Amino acid sequence: MRRPRPFVAALRGLVVAWQGEPNLRFEVWAGYTALAWAALVPLPRADTLWVIAVVGLVWTAELLNTAVEATVDLVTGEWRPAAGLAKDFAAAGVLLASLLALAVGLVIFGPHLGELPGTLVRAARSAPWGFGLGAAAWAALGLSWLLGPRRRVDPRERKRR
Repeated sequence: MRRPRPFVAALRGLVVAWQGEPNLRFEVWAGYTALAWAALVPLPRADTLWVIAVVGLVWTAELLNTAVEATVDLVTGEWRPAAGLAKDFAAAGVLLASLLALAVGLVIFGPHLGELPGTLVRAARSAPWGFGLGAAAWAALGLSWLLGPRRRVDPRERKRR
């Protein structure tokens, strides 16, 4: 079965963004952390949906910010005040989405922070393989952010398709 071209293009976009955007790697790690907490802490379904929604919002905002920055760089070629403003506006969208996610996280997870160590121990005892794999994925995401490229890759430096 052939994969549709838009799906392949979207996956390519995710890979290129992952490789060239340190902020995206951090936001994926932070989002994975929030989603893992939501899976470990007994939360009402609505709270879990809020966590999923704000994590997705932050990831989407970062990808849109990346698209705006790449487009501005492609079109302008040199620094211009209007180009800087367009990038600043896109970055402000990511900041607002991140602050919303932080607020939702504090409201939902705040009352459970004292329970977190015990919850982690219970999870490790009840499902050691699953807990170990989840912890390994969390560590791998964190290391990819810490050890990955620190500078943004200029779209003009990327290979042509």
